[in-house]
Order: sequence, then C-alpha cells, then structure tokens
Amino acid sequence: MDCNTARLFLPFHRPGGRDLDGPEAADLDHHLAQCNECNTLSMTQDRLDATLGKAMRNVEVPRGLRNQILERLAAQPSRKPRRWIAYSVRGLSAAAAVLLLVAGWFVFYDPIRRPLDAADVFVSYNFSRPDREQGNAQLRQLGAGAGAPTFVNYAFLTGSPSLAVLPGTQGDKTPVKVPQLVFQQGERNAVVYVVSRKTFRVEEPTNHTDGYAYRLEVVQPEGSEFAYLVLFTGNSWDWLKVSDRTE
Repeated sequence: MDCNTARLFLPFHRPGGRDLDGPEAADLDHHLAQCNECNTLSMTQDRLDATLGKAMRNVEVPRGLRNQILERLAAQPSRKPRRWIAYSVRGLSAAAAVLLLVAGWFVFYDPIRRPLDAADVFVSYNFSRPDREQGNAQLRQLGAGAGAPTFVNYAFLTGSPSLAVLPGTQGDKTPVKVPQLVFQQGERNAVVYVVSRKTFRVEEPTNHTDGYAYRLEVVQPEGSEFAYLVLFTGNSWDWLKVSDRTE
C-alpha cells in the first residue's frame, strides 16, 4: 500500500471503529508501521478525534432546557416556539464551534514532530549531488513539471531545485512561482528560472543587459515546452553550458 492509498483509508481507521477491516486494515497497519509520515498523520488525527470528542461530551446542556421548550410549545403560538428553539440551537452550535476551535488549536499547536537526522542531510548533500534526472524528480515533488534544462552542467548545481517567486512579479496580486536552479563555479554564479511556454509567452529583452551585476540570456529550445531565463555574472556563462540533448 502506498502513501496516497493509506491516507484515503485513514478517516476510516479509528481506534475501536469497524469501518475498515479485513485485508485493507492489515495492509494499512503494515504501512503505518513502515512509514513515519503516514504514522505521524494517523496519530495526530487520533489525538484530534479524542480531544474533540471529549470537548463535545463536555458541552453542558442548560438545566431545565427540555422543560422550558415544552412549556413554550404549550403556551405560545406555533411560530414563536420554533423561533425560540432555533435561537437555542444556534446558541449551542456556537458554543460547540468555539470548543472545536480551541480543541483544534490545542492539538495542532503541539503536533508530533518527525525526527530529522542532520547527518543524513550532510551525507546526501556531499555524496548524492543531483543530476538532471534527480533534478526532475525533485521538481515533480514540488508540483512542477519535469523541466530541468538539458544544456547545463549539473556538477555546478549548488543545491536542490526549488520554487521561487519570479523577479519582477513580487508586487503582483498573484506573484508567479517557477522552478529555480542555482549554479556556481568559483566567483561566477548563474540562476536559471524555468518557465512553462504553455502558460507564458516569453519575450526577448529589448534593452541591453550590460552594466548590471547579473546579465540575462533567454533560452527557448526548439520543441520544448519550457523556456529558460538564465541570469549570470561575468561576460558569459559558457562555463555552465554543455551540448544540448534531445528531450
């Protein structure tokens, strides 16, 4: 069972519940025993259920409410008791909603934290530097398309690809977020922004980019669904280029 399937089954997997049984329940238990992320999510949901259930059970019904409702029904015209009952129900609902919010804050304020071994980060960064294939895999994990460029040398990649706000769109109502790759060789730097040509029509710069700390070159490979904005220091970025390969 994979993570997506497990998380679909989690709402039906509750302590003491019988909504999920048989092979599916066994597979889910096995997955939770192996997957820290799904197990953490399951435990957090169980804590939330327990806290909310306790909070709901502790909602105190006003004393004599039942007798008051019956008396109003007997003494008032048909429409007024209904209105009074509606007000009472709304009041109880509001109190319950407040309790739910407080309980939810209590549960998520102190969630179960997944352990993170800093040594694993260190070893992975030093000995498992990404190539284009790994870069595309990381972009997919970020929800972006597999648009890692074919024309750069990944030996100079300084870290994992990330999503970044595209410069020039920070002040927009909806800033544009695109994949970003950062490269470095000595004192030379280059930043590559990956832009979908299905979403944007990339226009070549009309002004000279000389005289700035970073210069710009737009690369739009023929037949590719992506365009690349390469911002680089120095007079050229030949140090980063490799022969383009067919996608």
